[in-house]
Amino acid sequence: MSDPSNRCKAKPKGSSLGGPKPASKPSPASLKPPVVAPKLSKERFRKFDYTISKHEGPIEIFKAPSHRAYMVTAQSISALCVLYVGFELLVARKDRQSQAQNWHNVVFGTSCLVMSWIGVIFLRKGTNLISRITATHSNGQTLLRIRVRSLIPFRKREIVATPFEMSLSRSPVVDPAREIDERSMRIFERLAEQRAIAEMPFYKAPGKKFSLGMWQILMNVRGTFTQEHFVFLEVNKKGTLRLDITGKFAPEFVLLGKNLVPL
Repeated sequence: MSDPSNRCKAKPKGSSLGGPKPASKPSPASLKPPVVAPKLSKERFRKFDYTISKHEGPIEIFKAPSHRAYMVTAQSISALCVLYVGFELLVARKDRQSQAQNWHNVVFGTSCLVMSWIGVIFLRKGTNLISRITATHSNGQTLLRIRVRSLIPFRKREIVATPFEMSLSRSPVVDPAREIDERSMRIFERLAEQRAIAEMPFYKAPGKKFSLGMWQILMNVRGTFTQEHFVFLEVNKKGTLRLDITGKFAPEFVLLGKNLVPL
């Protein structure tokens, strides 16, 4: 008979039927260094603050081009959508006594909802357009005053914020120290030529001024649908604004844009 005390003996740790297990090798994933989020130091705007502090008064770091054609296009499309929905509702009210089929009612309701949605989208596209950004150094800190266009003519609102409260969807300017390709260089040269023509008096080059005006109108109408020449500037607790990349940027904006937090 076997000794029952042998059955109660505990097996030593690490023992198994096949002998001791070899030490497991760490997986390659565990050897990778941990990803550390970049620290958002409060000193990242030191160079920008120093540059602004050298100016006695406020300095303009961004000026937007004219947005008349853009806003007129956005508001006109929104108004057409509202008129379409109103016309359909008026027709449906007059023809209420007629027995319309069910699919007619479904198509009518769907079209009104879609047109209302499109009208709201285009109405919002014509809002929160930045017209000007100025920077000033006061009481040991830099303040940015952002002027925003309003839907009401001759009325603009102003937002005051610090650089720490702002973030950009992407950089609207290219660092001058960065190498750019030939295609981008041609685009920059064309934009510089357009700005020079825009600042020129009309009587000196009426043909160029008229041609540039028509081109800007067409580009603004196209931009209403594509939004290709806008980047989004978010100000904490004050909304998201639209910044036109075809505007005029000062060198100080390059220092600001390099240190803003991306959206």
